[in-house]
Amino acid sequence: MSDTADIGFYTAFAAMVAGRDAPDLPAFLADSPAPGLAVYRNNVARGAVETLASAYPAVQRLVGERFFAAMAGAFRDVQPPRSPVLALYGDGFDSFIEQFEPANSLPYLPDIARLDRAWLLAHHAPDRPALEMRDITAAGNRALAGLRFGPHPASQILAFDLPAYSIWRTNREDRQVSRIRLADGAETALVWRQSGEVRHRKTSAGEHVLVNALFSGAAVEEACVAAHAIAPGSDPVSTVFTLIRAGVFERKSS
Repeated sequence: MSDTADIGFYTAFAAMVAGRDAPDLPAFLADSPAPGLAVYRNNVARGAVETLASAYPAVQRLVGERFFAAMAGAFRDVQPPRSPVLALYGDGFDSFIEQFEPANSLPYLPDIARLDRAWLLAHHAPDRPALEMRDITAAGNRALAGLRFGPHPASQILAFDLPAYSIWRTNREDRQVSRIRLADGAETALVWRQSGEVRHRKTSAGEHVLVNALFSGAAVEEACVAAHAIAPGSDPVSTVFTLIRAGVFERKSS
């Protein structure tokens, strides 16, 4: 085929794989249409749904396998995989769930998807060196106040209007799911990776303000002042040290 024909074939083939009409495809094939193409399309479609099920286990547990398969299939139809590597497929699934009318009875479900996504991104984040205590102890407490720490690529801070983290954690980790009351209200959470393992925990209001400020580029002193204003009885400096030991921040090359 010529270069123009190649482009036409691959465009038509991609449309067929995505489940869209591809009326021009038979013209490129010796046998019209080839039965094997339908099998290939079905395999790609099934692979996308299976990838989403693996990436969003808490979402699937909450809605059940059949409901999840239908919802994932609907997502795949409007946002098919763009890469042959499916490991990170699913970007935008949380926003899709917000608009998916059959899931409206679970107002926290988009946030559960965001937490499943945060876990996935932390797992696949680049393996860059984390800031360690030995990197800052030489500077002394006075110099610490002016330091700025960027987040490690695996670290994310999240905030929810509902107790989404508690719902997510029990559905992701517990054999027997705990009952979580929506009346318990808003929650914030930190997701990061330490020693190759994805970790997560609920954060207090002061911790959330502290981490969010540091991730946004504030100096340690500025972040601590903001955290102390929200939680006067807290010790944000000690929290900073705890976060450093956990590997939440990235070590910048000098």
